[in-house]
Amino acid sequence: MENDNQIEELLLKQAKKLFKQNQILIEKIQTIVDSDVDIPNIGITFNNKLVEIFSIFSEKNISFYHSELRVLIDSILMKKIEEALNILKDYIYSIEKIMNLKKKYSNKSSLFQKFLHNDIYEEIDQLSIMASELLDLYRGKDDEIFNFDIGITIPNMIVVHPEMIKELLEQIDYSLSEEQVLHNCNIDLKKLGFSNPIETEKYKEDYSNSNKYINSINMNFIIYDLVMEKVEYYKKKYQDYPFIKYAIEETLLDYLEDGMKAFRESNWKSYQLIEKEINYFHVDESLLEIIGKRIGFIQYLDTMGYELDDYNYQQELKDLGFRNMIPIIEKEARERKYYNYGKKQYEKTELSQKQRKH
Repeated sequence: MENDNQIEELLLKQAKKLFKQNQILIEKIQTIVDSDVDIPNIGITFNNKLVEIFSIFSEKNISFYHSELRVLIDSILMKKIEEALNILKDYIYSIEKIMNLKKKYSNKSSLFQKFLHNDIYEEIDQLSIMASELLDLYRGKDDEIFNFDIGITIPNMIVVHPEMIKELLEQIDYSLSEEQVLHNCNIDLKKLGFSNPIETEKYKEDYSNSNKYINSINMNFIIYDLVMEKVEYYKKKYQDYPFIKYAIEETLLDYLEDGMKAFRESNWKSYQLIEKEINYFHVDESLLEIIGKRIGFIQYLDTMGYELDDYNYQQELKDLGFRNMIPIIEKEARERKYYNYGKKQYEKTELSQKQRKH
């Protein structure tokens, strides 16, 4: 599960960063008060909770990366951490002000001076109470992360904050209905061994029809892994033949795009057919079309005034023993058989870049 390892590594790095950020704040507090203060580092708690969560998913053989629960878990924990850090910063501000006021009026200890500056001493008292309350709030947030329970926290949080489902839909890379996403989450909760499903006022699942979305991404979406595995294989196999290597990669990514589109549209028949085509993909059987599409893309780029490295595909074909294909490919190139394909590829690339900018 390469994707699982990548996302786990990313989150643990995030925990390490939070540890350092939090430690700086704690050390600042200790400098201000000139003594050790018993304040937990929320970065350590977050790290330990992540390790616990990864272990739960691994034990049940569920992909953390492909589960929608991952987004909810990250969202809930990060909100708690953000709240905790803001509380700690407010605490620092309070004790800084207390220390500054005490320093300023440290020599004014007579009853007369205390009476004269009574408002200052009242402010110090109020700030001290506030600082104590803020420290309790911070420790409370640390406890919430420590006690975070996938099977309890997530269903309860969704009931109180149903808007989190919209946030989830905005973050995932595929388009499902709210009902489908909640169903997927409940499938994983059940597989992880938790008995309480997510239920909202708008969504009450009929468990007599629990296989309604049996082809959900967290159950059966393996096209990405299949495609990436073949991409890596052919990159290595054709590393000395750049034109053919890039042409194969583009073809495989087309399969991935078509598979994702079929999944989004719940077109399971097409989805399964594409999955089968990927499994039985062989370069030798599709080489004419693979190279033709790459040439079509280059031809369209030429009309747009762009230049793509002009690899000598003829020589590559000769070296690989496919000399007989060259006349057919050149004929199709003159007829611009795949020119429209090249145009569509260019337009998709442009649209994708615009969406990333926004």
